[in-house]
Amino acid sequence: MKTKKINGMISIMISICMIASFVFCVGVVSAEEVVEVDISKGSVIITDNQLKAVNSENTAVNMTLEDNAVVCVSGVTNGENANFIYVQNQNQGLIIQLNNVTIDHTARTAAGIPIAVMDSTCTLELIGSNTLKGYTKCAAIYYNTKSNLTITARDEAQQLIAEGGVDAAAIGHNSYGASSSVYITDKITINANDYNYAGTITIEQGTIRATASKSDDIWAGGGAGIGGGYSRKATKITINGGIIYATGAGFGAGIGGSDMKNVSQGIEINGGIIYATAGKGSPSAGGPAAIGGGASNDKQTVNSTDVTIKGGVIFATSEQGAGIGANTTFGAETPNQPGESKVIIEHAFVLAKGY
Repeated sequence: MKTKKINGMISIMISICMIASFVFCVGVVSAEEVVEVDISKGSVIITDNQLKAVNSENTAVNMTLEDNAVVCVSGVTNGENANFIYVQNQNQGLIIQLNNVTIDHTARTAAGIPIAVMDSTCTLELIGSNTLKGYTKCAAIYYNTKSNLTITARDEAQQLIAEGGVDAAAIGHNSYGASSSVYITDKITINANDYNYAGTITIEQGTIRATASKSDDIWAGGGAGIGGGYSRKATKITINGGIIYATGAGFGAGIGGSDMKNVSQGIEINGGIIYATAGKGSPSAGGPAAIGGGASNDKQTVNSTDVTIKGGVIFATSEQGAGIGANTTFGAETPNQPGESKVIIEHAFVLAKGY
């Protein structure tokens, strides 16, 4: 009898601890308050101002986020069921801190996007060293047409390595042919094959290495380091600081458009040190700009992208296209196809090498 009573007391105590832990992780995250979660324990899902995640103690976190809330994500996730960060948030000033995070989707069984920002305005703040690798045809960071994404950091010692899946941008849009139903929850899926543009991105600080990749198709494909995925556009790219290494693949620009696509509202660089390298393009079809328009596998379309540079140190290199500006069209029937890119450079050091 005594043993049963003791066991019963232990059971009650455990239940109380579980309830206390649950209550602790349910509530409201107010302005500038930080809630910590662990990506290795579960995906981080933010919808309609509600955060659902798991912390390092393996306790479920279900909290309401007010304006200017901060969610600090740490941990490593990879393999067949690698977790992800999904944001579809209505409030203002949301900051997601990436604190030595690794999200690797290269071996995932089903399509996934390491970080997806949908119809939202938010900031990614880099802390330490972070690595994001996209599933095939998926970007490492995808932000849709209605999204406004900012990437920042305390200083240049904080870094992000972003690698796009085959034919996708590293940071920007996914590729033509990506999954139309990337699973998030039973009620939420992402159409990664969305024909609309990637949204607006601003980079303020940090060291960022954004590298796209390309399929084996020699006539088409490739994404931008930052910007569009294969046959998918981007809206606007602004860089105000940081150290940026942006490398395109195939017909993709280092920073800018991808195969057959441009950046509709242009590229603006106001500071930072930038190394932009275009994809290799094709000797018969033409090549992308290092900063500007992607190349075209039809051999004749000019993907006009305006570029304004008002500060910074820029190194832009393309084997088959312009260093800065538009793509080349080697197969065009007339030398100058309709279309133009305006390039304005003020108060900056620029070394551009092109075809």
